[in-house]
Amino acid sequence: MGKIGLIIRREYLTRVKKKSFVILTLLGPILWGGLIIVPAYLNEATDSLKQIYIVDQTNVYYDIFENSPKAHFHKELHDAPLETLRAMFRDSDNVYILYISPEVLQARKVTVFSKQTPNVNLTSYISITLASELQRDLLVKNKIDKSLVDEYIKPVSVTSAKIDSAKITNTDKLSKIGFGLGIFIYVFIFLYSSQVMRGVIEEKTSRVIEVIISSVKPFQLMMGKILGIACVGLTQFLLWIILSVAVITPLSNSFLNDKHYKEISDSRHLTIGMPTSATENMDSGETASSKALEYFGDQPWGLIIGCFVFYYVIGYLLYASLFAAVGSAVDSETDTQQFMLPVTVPLIFSMAISGIIVSNPDGPMAFWFSMIPLTSPIVMMIRLPFHVPAWQLALSMGMLLGFFVLMTWLAGRIYRTGILMYGKKASWKEVGKWLFYKG
Repeated sequence: MGKIGLIIRREYLTRVKKKSFVILTLLGPILWGGLIIVPAYLNEATDSLKQIYIVDQTNVYYDIFENSPKAHFHKELHDAPLETLRAMFRDSDNVYILYISPEVLQARKVTVFSKQTPNVNLTSYISITLASELQRDLLVKNKIDKSLVDEYIKPVSVTSAKIDSAKITNTDKLSKIGFGLGIFIYVFIFLYSSQVMRGVIEEKTSRVIEVIISSVKPFQLMMGKILGIACVGLTQFLLWIILSVAVITPLSNSFLNDKHYKEISDSRHLTIGMPTSATENMDSGETASSKALEYFGDQPWGLIIGCFVFYYVIGYLLYASLFAAVGSAVDSETDTQQFMLPVTVPLIFSMAISGIIVSNPDGPMAFWFSMIPLTSPIVMMIRLPFHVPAWQLALSMGMLLGFFVLMTWLAGRIYRTGILMYGKKASWKEVGKWLFYKG
């Protein structure tokens, strides 16, 4: 264990002292903050005030639209001829004409005339606002008491609860938690397992490996490299989290405290088209952190975090050992393609079916792929917030642990032979023979 510890220390210190590590660690949070804040800022800054003139031939719906900081609805010309307004504003930017025909109740369709294509927020707002009014009118037309109409068309929210538990959960929250944890494991495995492979190839091609294995066993070298790079990855992710909070929090506070944007946040329509339910819950005294605690605080976090650490660590070690075996079997990264496909396909497939898993977390596909060791680290984490039965969780963990031990042993046998093979492209048949070499 002492030799493995020395290798871990060497791998860790060598990599964290590199300029590329320091630069990426510092730039990561800045880029992440920029991706979150800058597009939103530019969208608001370049989104000019829209002037929407309403032509309502029903003379009923022109007064239902509310102004916002980004749009002003002109109702004073609602009875003017359409062609007159089209001729008047034909060459005007940010001017729109909303035409409501006399048949709107039957056709369920309106038209927006403009020089520029209207954005989705504007058309969505018009659609949502007008649809609710048309619903009311249709109910009244069919002799439904107008005082009861609002009660009839209230939306229904769907929550879920296990039959053997009184706890009620929100499936939208659960899908976000599971999907986020699954993506984190996916990114970490891909990013740092590939570093293991590249490290093996570099040492092999520089012949440094021949000197190293004169002092340590190949298996010790492989495990030391895998664990050392895992420590580098954990360090970088922890620094990213700390620095991201330090960078994003002041940026977001500055963005939200700006007078103009605060007006937008406090208005009924954050942007034109956002349903009012999305803003009704945004009390001025609430912070993002308190909303987050309310949103995610009712989950079994002890179980989720414990399972996340297990699948995160064992999943990485499993794939890192396979990547190390691939690196030992080739002389350059260009030769890795034939071996990389069967290793990476399960990871990619796990993310590809994530939507199916979220939509049916107890279905046969979700069950089987949360049991198969090469896909279980991601699929089980997506399923876990949906209250997976204890026996399924235990079976999945047991199978992953057993498969990890088996594949690490096989990878070690490939590694001990492959790291000393030069000048010959290994085939699958050749790699198969390495598994049975003695020594």
